[in-house]
Amino acid sequence: AQWNTGDLESFLIEITADVLQHVDAETGKAFVDVVLDQAEQKGTGRWTVQNGLDLGVPITGIAEATFARALSGSVPQREAGRAALPADAAAWDVQDRDAFVEDVRLALYASKVVAYSQGFDQIAAASAEYGWDIDRGAMARIWRGGCI
Repeated sequence: AQWNTGDLESFLIEITADVLQHVDAETGKAFVDVVLDQAEQKGTGRWTVQNGLDLGVPITGIAEATFARALSGSVPQREAGRAALPADAAAWDVQDRDAFVEDVRLALYASKVVAYSQGFDQIAAASAEYGWDIDRGAMARIWRGGCI
């Protein structure tokens, strides 16, 4: 929850913190350890990636997020892979927990900057291609005001 301030403040960080703190009432375990890791899709990610390809705009982060979401729907395939290739149970040896947490926070921030940049590039290209008159300053204010 403390990350939901400053540069990282967003609806997604807020709900991520809520989910990570939630305990499953039935099992008493962390909710993320018992919930099925399968995301539903509405098609907006696919449309965005298709449009990026049509415009020739590299929106790699958005595309990979869309592919990961699609992969989450392949539960039997992922379970078969997990059974065939068991994970190494060795624990990570983090020497400096605070430095590691800060590195993760900075990586999350970098991914947010990349996603915004790619989204801006796509909208700018679409604006030129389709004759839209997009005010990029207004778009930035809207996105910073609460865009997921």
